Amino acid sequence: LVVLGIGFALAPSWGDPIAVALTIVAIGSILRGRDHRALLPLLLLAVVAIYGRLGATGGPLCDPESLFQPHGVWHLGAPVAVAWANICRLANTC
Repeated sequence: LVVLGIGFALAPSWGDPIAVALTIVAIGSILRGRDHRALLPLLLLAVVAIYGRLGATGGPLCDPESLFQPHGVWHLGAPVAVAWANICRLANTC
C-alpha cells in the first residue's frame, strides 16, 4: 500500500487504470471461486464508482452547483457495498 501511495503521488493519472485492473482481478477471483455472495455488493460498488467518475471534474455529470453530487454518491455507496459484502460473508447468507 505504501508503494501504491508513493506511485499515485508521483503519477496521479495511474490511479484510475490501476483501480480498474484491481477491480477486474477482484471480480475475477470471486467468479472463479464458488462463493458468489459478494457479487451483488461488488456490482453496487462498480455502479457507484462509474457514476462517481462520470461526475468528476470535466465529466459529463460534473455540476459543482448541484445539490446531488455523483462523487458524494460514491462516498455513500462504497461503504454500503463493503458493509453488505461483510454481512453476507459473516452471516453466511445473501
